[in-house]
Amino acid sequence: MNQDLQQFTRRMFMSMSGLAAAGTIGGATMAEAAAMSELDRKNVEVVKGMSAAWKTGDAQKIASFMDDKIAFRGSAERMEAPATVGKENFIKSITGFLQGFTLDMVVRDTFALAPVVVTCHHQLFVSKKDKSEVEDLYIGCFFVENGKIREWNDYAIIPFSQPRKKDTASRATFSHVG
Repeated sequence: MNQDLQQFTRRMFMSMSGLAAAGTIGGATMAEAAAMSELDRKNVEVVKGMSAAWKTGDAQKIASFMDDKIAFRGSAERMEAPATVGKENFIKSITGFLQGFTLDMVVRDTFALAPVVVTCHHQLFVSKKDKSEVEDLYIGCFFVENGKIREWNDYAIIPFSQPRKKDTASRATFSHVG
């Protein structure tokens, strides 16, 4: 990603985060914001569909929600690591991952400002080798174009290495505008 695009992406993410925080602090005035547009609803449904597809363990089904030029960064806090680019590379990457784990991706909260969809999603992993259970909690930023996910960056809140806690999912609720 070139530096100008990287700066724009970071600037856009920080701006959206500030708007979300202002909406939470703003109380009733911000809570009365306009409902999501039809495009926002469609984009949210694409992201929710992709999230639900992980439970199938089918890389092709998951990738069906992706643009041919998908850029995926599963650990976006490591910006120096290159994104996985292209649907075929995405399929190869997640096929390898799915050989070792099952994954249930549960969307806890979402908002959209077309073409961007932001989620808080809880990922529940089970190792196929030893049946150990681990979890993570992410803020996901999705750029949706023509009904497909073109870019996906995940920002970890609870890192993958944490053993699953039985009460974490119930605490994963967030307030948002709209």
